[in-house]
Amino acid sequence: MYRLRKAITFEAAHKLPNHLGKCGNLHGHVYKVEVFVVGQELKPIGQGRPDEGMLIDFSVLGAALEQVYRQFDHSYLNDLIPIPTAEALARWIYDSVSRYLLSVAEPNVRVEKVRVYEMENAWAEYDTADQDVSSG
Repeated sequence: MYRLRKAITFEAAHKLPNHLGKCGNLHGHVYKVEVFVVGQELKPIGQGRPDEGMLIDFSVLGAALEQVYRQFDHSYLNDLIPIPTAEALARWIYDSVSRYLLSVAEPNVRVEKVRVYEMENAWAEYDTADQDVSSG
């Protein structure tokens, strides 16, 4: 199994409406997002393809994350996700990158997990490692 990771950062504000602590107030973070993709087969070598010998070109992952960046950077996350916890962001990004990979015909690569850091020492992750991916 091959595994690749690509990361981005963006700045955004949010509040957690029912939270009793500081997070109930409007505040911001410099979010770091890591997307991990996996697959078992590399692109064939010897066919003159620019991505030969790769699981997926990092630029393809970069394009998927660029869409996430454009949507979230310097935004008010509550306008996009009703309760924008790090967990909810991780799932949203997982779904978004998964759809992107399908749209660019990368059927042998799947998103394994997405990790969203609100701070250097606080992160949430959406992970499919324990799921049967064949069941959808």
